[in-house]
Amino acid sequence: MFYKHLHEGSIPVMLPIYILWMVSIILIILLAYRLYAKDAAKSFKTKSLSELILFLGSFSFLWGIICQVIGLLEMLSVINEVGDIAPSIIAGGIWVSSLSTIYGLLLFMLTFVAWFVARRLNK
Repeated sequence: MFYKHLHEGSIPVMLPIYILWMVSIILIILLAYRLYAKDAAKSFKTKSLSELILFLGSFSFLWGIICQVIGLLEMLSVINEVGDIAPSIIAGGIWVSSLSTIYGLLLFMLTFVAWFVARRLNK
């Protein structure tokens, strides 16, 4: 599924989101380890790490929205040039352009939960 979506959503669009997924998951695991260790000296680093995780999730969501808008503009440009197009082709184009937004939103939700939990446990 991921490989299929990588090619459908285009590699230059989806690859940065996939990389952000991997980096975020690694940082969430590191954050969980630091919260489990509960070292007082690492408190500041834990806070900055959780903020970095939230930033990466926010960036992936914004990247997905920007790529969706670019995809929709390209689709509208092709419709303008060609003229009549079947509604199923338009629906397929909207679906493909939504892939980046969906993946970015899911990552943002995951990083937001990690940030929120870290914030509550760090107090």
